[in-house]
Amino acid sequence: MLQKELKKTPILNFAQLAKMEKYGKLPKGFIIHHKVPLFRGGDNSFSNFRVMNSKFHQKYNKRLHWYDDGKNIYEK
Repeated sequence: MLQKELKKTPILNFAQLAKMEKYGKLPKGFIIHHKVPLFRGGDNSFSNFRVMNSKFHQKYNKRLHWYDDGKNIYEK
């Protein structure tokens, strides 16, 4: 269910991507989410990052970080 909600969240448009590339900052309303949280052994590698809508992240924070072992939505 969370994966379906994640697919519905707003994504970056071309103009936002261009600004992000030019200024090196995320557009307002977006954050960098660690797919595997740092406290769960994740790292700051690019492959562990996902740009995410901040409202979605706030709404699903517990489910994104406090999942049961083996239940991370990014792991298959």
